[in-house]
Amino acid sequence: MKKKIYYIFLILLLTTTIYCMVHNALLEKRLLAYHDKSEALADSLVLLRLENTSLKEDVETLKENQSLHITAQSDNPTLLSALSTMTNLARFIPDFVPLQSSYAVSKEFNSNHQSIDLSASKGTKIFSAGAGIVIACYEDKNLGNVILIDHLNSYKTLYAHLDQFRVSVNTFVEKGQEVGSVGNTGNSTNPHLHFQIYFGNDPVEPNSIMKIAKYKN
Repeated sequence: MKKKIYYIFLILLLTTTIYCMVHNALLEKRLLAYHDKSEALADSLVLLRLENTSLKEDVETLKENQSLHITAQSDNPTLLSALSTMTNLARFIPDFVPLQSSYAVSKEFNSNHQSIDLSASKGTKIFSAGAGIVIACYEDKNLGNVILIDHLNSYKTLYAHLDQFRVSVNTFVEKGQEVGSVGNTGNSTNPHLHFQIYFGNDPVEPNSIMKIAKYKN
């Protein structure tokens, strides 16, 4: 009887050991799979950053090449079509400084102020940084009169403290088109433009896309 109990105990112990080994092997396999997925995700994020950098470089190259003024008389229609497509895409990149007359940078972009403030006289014309669709025109307690433009390429731009709107919701605007005027609405102590750029939901430093001088006369 004791020997029988011993064998039963031995079988249970062996079964438990085998179960634990199989379970550990499966767990290790799952951990390796999660690790591979994490590495793949990290690689994808790196590629996304590289593609975004490449896009900016392509736009800069396009700007330089635009001075060539290639005309419709070219004997390479494929090249013309490609250049036309790139030109159209470049229209939607928000790299046009929204104030073109006198202004001064009154507050730089930083982690606590993810926008740039441009002080200017009340009524100074404000221009769209890129082509896109006006998706919002509204009044905010802090930002005053606000315009939000979707550039249809993950970029959005926001213009705040406006005195007047020159566009309405759901209208298409071109790069460099007047959209409003500088004001002192909302929580503001002096006339200025509060300008923000977003890529997706992430704020973007404006000077990484356009060249905003500290002062312009």
